[in-house]
Amino acid sequence: MDQYRVKTSFEKVVAHRTRPPFAYAAEEDGVIDLIDTEAKVLRVKYKSGTITAVNFGDEYTNNGGGGFYCTQNIVINNFKQGDKVKKGDIIIYNEKFFTPDPYSKQVEWNFGVEANVACIDNNNTLDDGNAISASLANKLRFNPVHVRDVVIKKTTTIHRYAAVGTIVLNTDPLMIFDQSEMDDSMFGKLDEQAVDLLAKLNRQTPKAKFSGKIVKIDVFYKCDPSEMAPGLKGIVNLIRKEKAAKAKAASDKASNIDSFRTDTQIKYTDRIGTTDLDDETVIIRFYIQQDMEMDMGSKIEFGGPFKSVNAHQVENGWLTEDGSIVIDACFSSMGISNRIANSPLVTGIAARVMEKVEKDILDLYFKK
Repeated sequence: MDQYRVKTSFEKVVAHRTRPPFAYAAEEDGVIDLIDTEAKVLRVKYKSGTITAVNFGDEYTNNGGGGFYCTQNIVINNFKQGDKVKKGDIIIYNEKFFTPDPYSKQVEWNFGVEANVACIDNNNTLDDGNAISASLANKLRFNPVHVRDVVIKKTTTIHRYAAVGTIVLNTDPLMIFDQSEMDDSMFGKLDEQAVDLLAKLNRQTPKAKFSGKIVKIDVFYKCDPSEMAPGLKGIVNLIRKEKAAKAKAASDKASNIDSFRTDTQIKYTDRIGTTDLDDETVIIRFYIQQDMEMDMGSKIEFGGPFKSVNAHQVENGWLTEDGSIVIDACFSSMGISNRIANSPLVTGIAARVMEKVEKDILDLYFKK
């Protein structure tokens, strides 16, 4: 994401109006008490004695009505363990939404992707359509995360599963299992060929349905883990260990320790999504991250108020008559007039003037 040349100073306010996973501002003066790079937890201790822990690294949050999860890339704002913080300092921020100010501990909101847009009416820009270049489509890549729930019994024998970091195709199995209660010690470990054959024969073998990367695995169950089959228990213990590491880094003294729940055993509900959860059922949830670029039919917003649908893509964009400027996208000038929103025209002209001034200043500097 890029910043805009034309600013109103509100760009620095946005981070103070949000909460993680977007940004977190120091609530009072204090010190960075801990940065655990393994557990991806930062802990800040304030002068009042209050301790607050926050996550950093990649998180995956539900998009609500979108039907998928969003990848949140949370980073630390150039703080080290032991550094002092002042009230209002931005401690962590989402690098997709904000850029750090090099002269302070603040961050500025990223408005989107900067592009040269030509306002022109043709077949591609009718009815809120647009045309973009391949390079702009690549800049507009995004990473939706899809969730696949695998519902099994606590006695299910798991032979193989797609671990975190595995690249899968939509037809690949997420997990190969059978419902027998016999473990490896009772009939011997299956070799690779036998496991592959089992995957083909078992109609219940869950497929990924999405191509991408396994970025997270979670589990939901009500029974005691000691009642589970060995393979399933191993998966559960691995996830519990990760959650316990985060809780330990956050510290029991943290005011928000409830956000770092370590117990993966469900006690407060009998239903996860559309699945009824009883003492025999275990749900293994796989998070599959896709890497997608803008394609024809995808939606874009120009300048904020102008929603548009991509109708055409070209390989190298368009050139102005003198060849000095590459046009990244075309949008309807009539569409701007119909919406009675001239702000993109005003800010676009101002940005173009400022870009020219920048270039002239750099040329003068490097000529000396």
